[in-house]
Amino acid sequence: AVGVLPVEKMFPLTLGANIGTTFTGILAALVGDSVAGFQIAMVHVLFNVFGVVMFYPIPFIRKLPIQGAKNLGDLAARFRPFPMIYIIMLFFVYPGIFLGLSIGYETKQTGAVIGCSVVVVLLFLFHVGVVYWYKRLGGREKFTAWVKKRNLDLKDIDAEENDNDIEKPDTRKNSGSDDGSFESSDPEGGNGSPDEGEHA
Repeated sequence: AVGVLPVEKMFPLTLGANIGTTFTGILAALVGDSVAGFQIAMVHVLFNVFGVVMFYPIPFIRKLPIQGAKNLGDLAARFRPFPMIYIIMLFFVYPGIFLGLSIGYETKQTGAVIGCSVVVVLLFLFHVGVVYWYKRLGGREKFTAWVKKRNLDLKDIDAEENDNDIEKPDTRKNSGSDDGSFESSDPEGGNGSPDEGEHA
């Protein structure tokens, strides 16, 4: 965010930190006597470790999250509500949908299974439609044009704010009056010179 490290160097540090934080679950599981808790903690660790080992050494796959992070960062800079929308969708909406589907299938009731199957089909068709629109129906060009227009609008707003800051008048009060004359700094209020006061 402050430009100290580029994304390419920050990526492996993030992966290492992601693996390191999973060991706190193991330490917490060792305190108790729950076998299931220790198993879940180990699953968490191994999931992250195998994910890094399988995908990070391949240069082509390694570039995908880096490029995705850059694109998301550019989009967040141009469209301010995007980070909040991204967080809500990926951390609440989609997990809630998948949790509901898993609960529905576990009930093994006919109505729930049919309903969950319909939701899965609709989700699949929705994502296929979005990809088809983006790839085949000019969605990429429309989205790029919208992002560029949004960027230009933000630049105009920033330029206007900078101009307002530059043209902002000085609100500090001058010691002089409007006609250019200045009040005397003599504490006794006299306008004459000290010599004149002594002769008087």
